[in-house]
Amino acid sequence: MAGRIISGVREIAVPDMLERAGRAASGLDDLGVKPGDALAIFMRNDFAFFEAVEAARQLGLYAVPQNWHNGPEEAGYILEDCGARALIIHADLVPQIESGIPTGLTVYVVETPPEIAEAYGLSDQQCRVPEGYTGWEQWLSGFDVFEQRDIPAPGAMIYTSGTTGKPKGVRRLPVGIEQMQELYAVVNMAFGLREGARTIIPAPMYHSAPNTYCALCIALGAEEIVLMPRFDPEELLRLIDKHHTTHVQTVPTMFVRMLKL
Repeated sequence: MAGRIISGVREIAVPDMLERAGRAASGLDDLGVKPGDALAIFMRNDFAFFEAVEAARQLGLYAVPQNWHNGPEEAGYILEDCGARALIIHADLVPQIESGIPTGLTVYVVETPPEIAEAYGLSDQQCRVPEGYTGWEQWLSGFDVFEQRDIPAPGAMIYTSGTTGKPKGVRRLPVGIEQMQELYAVVNMAFGLREGARTIIPAPMYHSAPNTYCALCIALGAEEIVLMPRFDPEELLRLIDKHHTTHVQTVPTMFVRMLKL
């Protein structure tokens, strides 16, 4: 049984997500990106987040997810510092950082989905692709699936919090297949994460831990990945009950809030 990703009432089969990611990889390849380049992501939890990260993996790019709370100055600094070749962003977040987007940077805008609009009180107009920008869906439709090559994937480049100055990008070196297999073995031993797992993602995917956890869930063949548009302790417990969840990656603050119910 093919795995699936669920967000609100929407769902997508993992093979379909991978097919869309392959189209995105073709589009980025047509843009002229090279292994080691950066692909910036400014989004909440959504299917397109997975698609962007997978497209980056296929091309040997650094996926650079940003904290979507950033304003134009913070976002602009990271976009410049990482040397982003393209930016993928939710529609409602464009006005938030528009003035900080570097001139000439290619931007692809994902329509903000209904469950995120509801969680954050957004209007229909805010969720649409702004005039003058390229929509993600329209752009994907113009490309065939990328013919994958043997390119080492460096993974995500996560920026530090900037407590000692400006945030700093942690640029990992690409790893080989054997190293990845060793990593999967450690994850299996530590967390029991395995093929057929049913999990929920309650934390923002721009953070390092949920970002890595999501990638491992896909790679290890999770049966079901449920995205939360924002964390709510009671809603998380309801989803665990509804989906018969086997694994959840959380942080201590989330556990404390659940225990207080």
